[in-house]
Amino acid sequence: MKNRSVVILGGGGHASVVADCLRLLHYNIEGYVSCESQSLVENLRWLGNDDVFCQTYKPDEVRLVNGLGMTRSDRRRSSLFQNYRDLGYRFINLIHPSAIIAGNVRISPDSGVQIMAGSIIQTGASIGPNVLINTGAIIEHHAEIAGGAHIAPGAVICGGARIGKNAFIGARSTVIQGVNIGEDVTVGAGAVVISDVMDRTTVVGVPAKGGQS
Repeated sequence: MKNRSVVILGGGGHASVVADCLRLLHYNIEGYVSCESQSLVENLRWLGNDDVFCQTYKPDEVRLVNGLGMTRSDRRRSSLFQNYRDLGYRFINLIHPSAIIAGNVRISPDSGVQIMAGSIIQTGASIGPNVLINTGAIIEHHAEIAGGAHIAPGAVICGGARIGKNAFIGARSTVIQGVNIGEDVTVGAGAVVISDVMDRTTVVGVPAKGGQS
């Protein structure tokens, strides 16, 4: 697979981090796709916007990497992933060499999972498609991270916790053991979540509190 060209979707900050990780893993980066040619991704070729790219590259010619980050619970990252999947394109799993992953962690192959530098994923954990485990995040034993979720830098998901689809768990926040986080939830940076959080809710603080967003 590493002799096949990969393309980064997006040209912002997260895309530049993705590019560095791909270089460490010796992938051939064809370029990046973005609405504008100016980007934070250095020394890579701009391949045009989504329409131009899809007219130029067939699904069997390249593999994709989702270069969109996520600062709150929204669906742009997930929508981009799903739109390209519906067109027949496939995404690689991107795992930084410094990440520590237990032997029986469940990660679907070619599902667009990204596990960034210094992350730790412990035994029995389950990671869904298009999940982003960002720098230094910790996923403890038997935690479940549903598709499209973003675990931001330094966040800790304790044992047996469940994170719903498209949830955003903010930097340096903690979800304690056994807690269920619903779909499209935003957990603010530094929050400590000690009880279940309903779908489409934003919570902040220690302990985390909030209401419908």
